[in-house]
Order: sequence, then C-alpha cells, then structure tokens
Amino acid sequence: MPGPDVIVIGGGIIGCAVAYELAKRGRSVLLCERGEIGGEASSAAAGILAPQAETKGPGPLFDLWLASFALIPDTLRELEAASGLRVAWERCGLLQLALTEADARPLRNLAAWQQQRGLPVERWETSRVREREPGIEAPVLEGWFFPNEIRLDNAQFTRAYAEAARRRGVVMRTHTQVGRVRVEQARVTGVETTAGAYAAPTVVDAAGCWAGLDGGLPIPVPVEPARGQIIVYDAPLPHFRTIVQTPRVYAVPHPGRTIVGSTVEYVGYDKRTTDEGLAAIRRGLREIAPGLEQQPIAQTWAGLRPHAPDDWPILGPTSIEGLWMATGHFRSGILLAPITGRLMAELIVDGRSSGSWTSFQWERFARR
Repeated sequence: MPGPDVIVIGGGIIGCAVAYELAKRGRSVLLCERGEIGGEASSAAAGILAPQAETKGPGPLFDLWLASFALIPDTLRELEAASGLRVAWERCGLLQLALTEADARPLRNLAAWQQQRGLPVERWETSRVREREPGIEAPVLEGWFFPNEIRLDNAQFTRAYAEAARRRGVVMRTHTQVGRVRVEQARVTGVETTAGAYAAPTVVDAAGCWAGLDGGLPIPVPVEPARGQIIVYDAPLPHFRTIVQTPRVYAVPHPGRTIVGSTVEYVGYDKRTTDEGLAAIRRGLREIAPGLEQQPIAQTWAGLRPHAPDDWPILGPTSIEGLWMATGHFRSGILLAPITGRLMAELIVDGRSSGSWTSFQWERFARR
C-alpha cells in the first residue's frame, strides 16, 4: 500500500488546520499526535481572538494576524458544514482598561496608529466604562474598546478542524510519537514513530513547543515552551459583557464561567499550576473586579505555548527538502490557524501562496 503524500507531526489546531487544507487540495495526509488531538496548548487557551488589542505594533506579524482574523467567520461556517460540529463564538469586543497613567500611555499610542489605519478603536471615559461594564469595580482612568474582537470556544474550534480533516480522509494516529524524521541526501523520506515507520516525501512539523524534539531533526528549531496558567470562575450570570483586559490580567466571559489569566513563564515542559502563578492572576483580577475574584474557582490549568525567540511563528520550508515548519505561534495559535493552514497547503501543493509569509521563514534563524 502506498504511503501518504504528507505526514503532519502534531495534532493541535495548527496541525489539524494544515492537514485539513492539504486534504481539501487532494493530498493524502497522515497526522501523528504524541497524545490526544488538541490535548495541549489548543485546549488550554482562553479563546481570545484580539489582533488589534494584543499587538505590539504595526508590521508583518500584525498583518498576518489581521489576515487570519478576517478568515475566521467564513472558516467557522465552513468547518460547521464540513464537520457537523458547531463552534460557539461571539464578536463581543475587548475593553482595555487603564488604571494608571502608566497603563494609559501605551494604549493611547496603540489607538492612535490604528485609528490612522482606519481600524475601529473607541476611547471610553470612566462614566461609559461604568455604564457598559458595571462589573468593573476599579477606579478606572480610561478605557479603550476594540469592537471587532472575538471570543470563541477554542476546544470546539480544534475539534471541528480535526473532524473536518477526518471526513476529508486524513488518517489520525493518536498516542503516536515521532522519534525521528528520516532524511536521505538532504531530503525527507518519512518518519519513525512509536507505532512504526511511515514513508512520505513531505513532512510538516506542527508539534508546537515539541517541534524539532519529536522529529529528532538535524536542523535547529528554536522553539521553547512558555507556560500560561489559567483560573476558571463559576459565573452563572456573566460578570462582564466583553473581554476585559489590563496589562496584568484578562477576563473572558463564557456561558456559565469566566476564564481569567494568564502568566508567561519559561520553566521547561512543566505544566503544573503554582501558588505563585495563580496568586498573580488573582491579584490582577482583584484590581478590577474583587467581587468576581471572590466567586468559587471551578478549575485551574496550565498550558505550554510554543515560543520562538522573536515572538513570531515559523512557517514554510527548511534546508531539508520536503521538511516544512508550522510552529512557534506562541499566544496566537488559535487566531492564526486559518491563515497557517491555507498558506502551508498552498506552498506545499502549488509552490506559491496567496498571502505574505516570507517574514516567518525558518531560514531567518539559519542566517543568524
């Protein structure tokens, strides 16, 4: 029996999106996941899609975020039809709060250049913050509202991508760790896994913060895990109407619960929550909503996000023919899934893409 056209390493939302888009373009795909589909960072996220509010400034990464964000509504409709699964989502907006002048200055700069680009940003006086978000109990200096931002159920989003890929013929092997990517004369020939060896001329490493490790690759993949801790509060009635954020904390209202986070910690592959990390989140929440901070805690967890040294994802080919990278998405893997899947499939199948990706090549690390 012939092997697949492409092997995808990693069954998070990025790997599932790449596999789905490749299958749509007629490629046979085998996906190997070391654990469960969506069992790592994809299910540990809070479900915030906020390219405007969370950017550090204009540039290629912000443009990539906006391009993927524009694909979200059509992608969700497509996946619902393709998978039979519905993904809960809402364009609820995001409110950035400035409690001090130090908080306010970067927000004003952020709003200024975005407004010059014609992007929607609204300045809210304290009275309007109180009117629109009565659950905020802090002495707020001002607020900046980004009306386009979205919250969604990231676990459902991942499951929808996975099921749509399965229905397109993608074979998914869970609890199958890739121990080595086979390379002969600088060209990929397949992979060796805990379930046996598979031959394929193309391999996509979408293993998140395990990229490079699982494949035993002979090239550097400078991705490390960044732990993020989360607290989920029981909230039968929504405490907030929008996503609420300060430089120290965010709170995302979902039906029956509010997800609050998060930390960024470089502690290796340790997924445990810590007293110190959870206390920092609670302090940040207490600044804006001490009433919510006193509600019962339903759950806590931590996830490992794949972080590259320059905070940018790693997309595209490598120096090994047939080996491709789709990793390093850090805190924006859910947001970037649609554009990553599309760009990678176009590059692999057509040899060109409809969007800009060259700033995110693996080659930028080889040059250094």
